[in-house]
Amino acid sequence: KMLHHLVYHLKYLFNKTLSLIIKLRPVKKEDWEFILKLRNDPTVRFACHDTSIISIQKHVEYMAKIDNLPTAYQWIVTCDGKDIGHTKIIDHEFGYMLDESFRGKGIGTQIYKLIFLEAKKLGINKLHDTIKIEQKIPLKVALKVGFIQKEIIKKNGLPYAYSLEKIID
Repeated sequence: KMLHHLVYHLKYLFNKTLSLIIKLRPVKKEDWEFILKLRNDPTVRFACHDTSIISIQKHVEYMAKIDNLPTAYQWIVTCDGKDIGHTKIIDHEFGYMLDESFRGKGIGTQIYKLIFLEAKKLGINKLHDTIKIEQKIPLKVALKVGFIQKEIIKKNGLPYAYSLEKIID
């Protein structure tokens, strides 16, 4: 009986994960604080090229700068209406950050698919992505959705990151 109860709960959790509704909405100034909190999360910082903690002042300057760039687009990722991530395209370079508790549920793949639709609407026909060597899962997801490895970027003579490209069709 206990096993039956456990199986029922596992099925419930599995189905709940499958039915997550992921959407993108444009970033508003009120989202900047959420984006900074996400960016300064240690698990997110580890994946960034700049791993330092970003100050509120530096963040506001950066957000204001990209807000005024004609080649910059950014969205908040929502799951069932809750803000869970941030994604952007700046000069064809794609990136995203996802709240740790929402990783490993297939959401990254859904974000890519939504971004490809947005890129197509914006007339962007090629995206670039740079993923650090140690980021095995994000690399696997990027390759699964059609990014192609173009080169390995070196830093101080050592492999540092994969440079990837995706043609939007």
